[in-house]
Amino acid sequence: EDEAEAVRIHTAAVQKKRKKMAALSADGEAAEAAEIEKELKEGSATIDVAVLAKAQADTLQTVVVSYFRILKRSSDATISHGEREKVRRLLPTALEGLAKFAHLIHLDTVVDLLALLKHLLNPPDEDDDHNTAASTELPLDAALNSLLTAFQTLQGPGGQTLPIDPKEYISPLYRQLLRLVTQSNAVHTPLALQAIDLAFLQRREYSKDRTAAFVKRMLGVSLHLPPRYAAPMVNLVRMILARYSSVQPLFESEMDVVYSSAVAGGLVLDAHDPERSNPFASSVWEVALLRQGVHPTLSQQAQRVANNTPIKLPFEKKYHDLRIAMERDYDEMYIRYAPVKMKHPLADSTKAKDSKKRRRVQYRFIKSRHANKTDQELKRELLKL
Repeated sequence: EDEAEAVRIHTAAVQKKRKKMAALSADGEAAEAAEIEKELKEGSATIDVAVLAKAQADTLQTVVVSYFRILKRSSDATISHGEREKVRRLLPTALEGLAKFAHLIHLDTVVDLLALLKHLLNPPDEDDDHNTAASTELPLDAALNSLLTAFQTLQGPGGQTLPIDPKEYISPLYRQLLRLVTQSNAVHTPLALQAIDLAFLQRREYSKDRTAAFVKRMLGVSLHLPPRYAAPMVNLVRMILARYSSVQPLFESEMDVVYSSAVAGGLVLDAHDPERSNPFASSVWEVALLRQGVHPTLSQQAQRVANNTPIKLPFEKKYHDLRIAMERDYDEMYIRYAPVKMKHPLADSTKAKDSKKRRRVQYRFIKSRHANKTDQELKRELLKL
């Protein structure tokens, strides 16, 4: 019995050892398989979608946090003047990056972002010193990028449900347009055109005074811009006129305007709010000057504005395509010129109604009485005199 019990214990121990060895070999095979699979993934040309999405999300979060820190630092009143100047140099780059990634920002941070942008775009009080107001004003490219970020955020996912009035960003855009008239700021016209597109074409504006004020100011600014920037802006005016028919009274003569309490007082050019500029008290006389422009494309666009000709897509270029084409022509120093054929003043353009063939008209001139005389005869007559 003792021997039988010893055999049974030995057999159980052997089986237990075999099971343990089998488990260890299975774990080893699994670890080896996992290592092989890892090496195959590293050697393959494909990218794991989950890993890529996580890396992109982490990168975007890091970049946006850096941009937020720059914006908050610029609005901090406790920093020194030298540090403030350093931060102001970083503002255009930070705001340009936010304008690109505004539609990807989480909804929880959208409200904070819009409040921060409103603080940056808020002009100083009228009671402040003029030098202080000029020093605290954002550079034009930074201000336009701030407006682009705000409009793209409001049109992004969930942005339309926020209790924010777009007027808080349309009024600063109206003020920034006047800064384009200088030679150094004219290069930022494409940013202004993109912001106007987002404000009036990508969304619906229900204030006709606000729309008319922008049309009036855009045409006025076009008088001072180079043709490669003025023509796209006039083209954008055509698109706005095609969408908003309520601003057609701007093309009426000032003598035909029915003066009422709504238009009394005249046009207010220095108004910060477009609704207070009283645009319908004047007419868009700027179109008449733009029609006389030297550049043929600019005069053509102004003529189509005067004739209220809508843009015919895809046969006609929109403002961004037109700007790219005109900038390329400017770099190549090329101006399109359409030669005008003029008739000779002695040519007869009249045709006989009963004849389809062109008749050659002969002209007779009165000949001088000395026409048939030779030179010797003329000399003799002169000697006799």
